[in-house]
Amino acid sequence: MGMIGRAMAKALTDSIREAGYNLNMEEWIVLVHLWEQDGQNQAKLGEFAGRHKTAVTRAIDHLEELNYVLRVPDQNDRRNKLIYLTNVGKEMENVLRPLSEKIHQEALNGISDQEIMTLQRTLRKILVNTRHHI
Repeated sequence: MGMIGRAMAKALTDSIREAGYNLNMEEWIVLVHLWEQDGQNQAKLGEFAGRHKTAVTRAIDHLEELNYVLRVPDQNDRRNKLIYLTNVGKEMENVLRPLSEKIHQEALNGISDQEIMTLQRTLRKILVNTRHHI
């Protein structure tokens, strides 16, 4: 499973770089979650991404340097910063999401829907069986 994850991450990273964007997987994951729901706090992004707080902080710092996101003080709690996409960050979705979908389709080439459903069931069982280690 680790090898598959690394191979897919490398394929996606390579495609993103070929498209002219300098992003790593942590940054990609942050962008995806912001495309789904803009204006999230860093803790929530880290939770969704399944990444450590420092990795998410670095990702947001880099995305902010590239003008893809910006931090805005939360009006309800000034200590909290909400992460929002800039217009550039929003527009990137039209280029980058199709790249991700293409890699996903290539990875599933020649695999039947039944095989995919069996794999998903099996992986869910493994996750349930090992969840106490997370």
